[in-house]
Amino acid sequence: MRRALTVFFDFLLWFTGIFALQTPFSAVLAETSVNSQEQFRRLKPNGLPNQLNYNFDRAFLEVAADEQDCPAASRAFFNVHINERGEVTKASGRTLSLTARLEGVALKWAAELLKEMRFHPLKYGDKASSVEMPVTLVCESTYTSRRSQ
Repeated sequence: MRRALTVFFDFLLWFTGIFALQTPFSAVLAETSVNSQEQFRRLKPNGLPNQLNYNFDRAFLEVAADEQDCPAASRAFFNVHINERGEVTKASGRTLSLTARLEGVALKWAAELLKEMRFHPLKYGDKASSVEMPVTLVCESTYTSRRSQ
């Protein structure tokens, strides 16, 4: 039995080693995960929709609360995919907190808003890379958008 387990684990190590050697190094670097503070430092001028504000101290996006899409004090977590050109191509979200009336962020509305963001691409040398970024969206009743200022 011990010999059979040793042979099995030897095979498993050999197989994973073959797979690792066949995976090109460029594929490993093709997509990177960054934190939101690092990514928002690469924000293009006017790359953030007027409704949004990035809070560097708290590391989340703020949006003015409203009755329909973003009830006050509700939060949502998004995983955002940014392509090699700095465009948000995918934003998948989950509701984190609800209001007392069990209302939460309208995820489709928020995802479309996030897709309006534009960043300078993340580069390794002269090669641009796509990026996966987690971000929290918070509906603030005290926040006023840049558009109303």
